[in-house]
Amino acid sequence: MEIGQRIADQLPARITFPIHEHSESSFWELVDEGTETPTARCTQEEPPINILWIPMNPKDGWAAFLIVVEDLLDAGYPGCVGCVGSLTEEEWDESASRASFP
Repeated sequence: MEIGQRIADQLPARITFPIHEHSESSFWELVDEGTETPTARCTQEEPPINILWIPMNPKDGWAAFLIVVEDLLDAGYPGCVGCVGSLTEEEWDESASRASFP
């Protein structure tokens, strides 16, 4: 089953979803459908701080992203409190995340 269909089946109340934008150049990104604002980008080049950065090459990053989405859906997301550790209970800090990169 395609991942978009699986997400729609798992979250029937959700009527909008991020849009997957693929560039043949050096990144892929997720864009908020309502505002068309990039929310996450997979690239080796650091994006602006307001965009979640997945510092990987696009092909490997997409494969890893799909695994995480599948794992969250299997765990019962969004009703899976603590299913991915304590980070789910704290507000995301993109600056701290980037500072932790080697």
